[in-house]
Amino acid sequence: NALSDAAAESLASLHCAWQLQSLTLQLASNNLTDATAQALAALKDAPALMALTLDLGHTSIGDAGVDALTHLWQARHLRTLSLNLVHSLVSDRSTQSLARLKESPNLRSLTLRLGQSAVTDAGKANLQQQFARGPSPVTVSLDFGDTDPRGDGATRVFAALKKVPSLRTAARTSWNWLLSKALRSLHLHPEYTLTVY
Repeated sequence: NALSDAAAESLASLHCAWQLQSLTLQLASNNLTDATAQALAALKDAPALMALTLDLGHTSIGDAGVDALTHLWQARHLRTLSLNLVHSLVSDRSTQSLARLKESPNLRSLTLRLGQSAVTDAGKANLQQQFARGPSPVTVSLDFGDTDPRGDGATRVFAALKKVPSLRTAARTSWNWLLSKALRSLHLHPEYTLTVY
């Protein structure tokens, strides 16, 4: 949780990387505000960028930040865009601007995760209507789920780890044993995939 706006904003300079084609920024659960999102909007000028994933969940990014990020529709070669805004401060006000993303000239796949944000049922319905309006070559995936699978999984893993009696002597204990014991306590459904970053 130590990453601040100042550090995250420096990543916006990647828009000058003229050969960069694919970029994934996992910035969730940091002390980030709209300033970070506004800076990252500069990625629209990355000359060769074709795939962009921004994980901004569990942050204080809100409507002003999202309004800036929607300028990514101007990215000339962007074909795949994924925005994770789970547990953010995004509200219904952003639904109109988010719909603008489908106007990106070469975009073919768009994924938006807005679960546990300030978007109401009315806002969700409005966003779905906006994306359904008119023909578009873009395949849109809207996720309004109540949980962020990666974030929720990580939270449950570490909560389980805290209950392992030997954790205080972890230096003398196999980490693999601790992790496997914690994972067994989660009773994960067979269809779930758990990735620990």
